[in-house]
Amino acid sequence: VGAICLDTRPALIMIEAYRHAHFMCKRQYSRASALFVNGMPAKDFLASGYDDNYDSRFPYVDIHLYFIFFEVLKNALMTSIRRAGPGNEPPPIHASMISGTSLMTENERTVKITDNGEGITRENVRKVWSYFHSTVREQAVQPPSSGGPLEG
Repeated sequence: VGAICLDTRPALIMIEAYRHAHFMCKRQYSRASALFVNGMPAKDFLASGYDDNYDSRFPYVDIHLYFIFFEVLKNALMTSIRRAGPGNEPPPIHASMISGTSLMTENERTVKITDNGEGITRENVRKVWSYFHSTVREQAVQPPSSGGPLEG
């Protein structure tokens, strides 16, 4: 129905966004973190059948969800690379997907993505909602390739 997908599958969208962000980080920095979803490698999570659960699907504008996941995962991948330092393998990124309900008529979904990064400083909390704000420091990561920038 137009831009609204009646069967939005957030796990599938998140893992697809991760694959694209992972590809870009590998191209730019020659390394990238693995993604674990609910404690399993991302590919195993999809194979586990979680996404077949009817409760994990809902009507939504799926491309918006993709853009959000892509930006969050791209930032998490870059933070992991920065924290690992030159030549070290970056730590994995962990995502938790929960579907539940707290009220009789409400159905809630929660996604938590953690990268064990530095977090967001108090002065940057309000700025993160601006498309033009970046927490990346100049020369924070020296990319070996000449592709376009991932951060900014």
